[in-house]
Amino acid sequence: MDESVLRLFSSTLKKAGYNTTKTRVAVFQCLGAASEPLTMHELYSDLNDTFDRSTLYRIIRMFEKVGIVQRVPTGWKYKLELTDVFVSHHHHAICLKCGKIIPIEENPDLESLINKIADKHNISAINHQLEIQGVCVGCQRP
Repeated sequence: MDESVLRLFSSTLKKAGYNTTKTRVAVFQCLGAASEPLTMHELYSDLNDTFDRSTLYRIIRMFEKVGIVQRVPTGWKYKLELTDVFVSHHHHAICLKCGKIIPIEENPDLESLINKIADKHNISAINHQLEIQGVCVGCQRP
C-alpha cells in the first residue's frame, strides 16, 4: 500500500482522537488490498484470525465513525470497503445471485448527471452511491 495513503490513514485517526495501532493498520491494509468489498467474515478470515471478532467489529465501527470505511448494501446484508478518501471514487454493480460486487470506475458524464439531478432537486450533494443490480456473466451461464 502506498506510504501516502498510510499517512492519510494515520492522520485521519489522529484527528478523530485515535492512535494508529498494528491491528488497525492490518485491518486497513486488508481492506485496501481487497479486489472487491468484503463481508466481516471474509475480512476476519483474510486477517488469519490474528485477533478476536469483537476487536474487529470495534475497529470497523470506529472506522465507519471517522469515515475510513463504508458499507456497500447487498440486500439485507452489507460488505465493507474503504471510502473515497482512500480509494478512487466508484460505483458498484451487484450480482443478485452470487453476491459478487463489481466496481464501476468513475465516469465524468455520470458524475455530471448526478450533480445536475441534485441541483434540480435543490440538494447540496455531499456524497452519493450508485448501485446497479443484476446477474453477472458467470451466473447467466446455464
